[in-house]
Amino acid sequence: LYRDLLGEGFRYHIGCSNPHLDLLLWSVIMNRQELALLFWNAHARNSMQAALTCALLYRKMAARAEVEPVIQKRMIESSREFEKHAVGVQQAAMEADMLQALEAVEFPLDLWSTGATAVD
Repeated sequence: LYRDLLGEGFRYHIGCSNPHLDLLLWSVIMNRQELALLFWNAHARNSMQAALTCALLYRKMAARAEVEPVIQKRMIESSREFEKHAVGVQQAAMEADMLQALEAVEFPLDLWSTGATAVD
């Protein structure tokens, strides 16, 4: 399902490395935003990457033809919320160490085999 929504470049395998990320992505797939936020907060490692992945996943799910308009609207709102969290993480990183924060944005995301960065 993840590859169907996020493309062939998405390389994360459920159950192989990070149970918090597993639960976070499952929460997004189930459209359970409060639960997703709970797991995102618990997922301290790569929080910007996780937020961007959640935002993209919500947007891809909302774009599917079979999604009802009310649910689609909620998914777009959830996507925007995760986008705001990603921006907040980046802003905090910029305040702490601007050079390292800029390097982090250009660093390849480990969930993607395409070498995509947060800028992409």
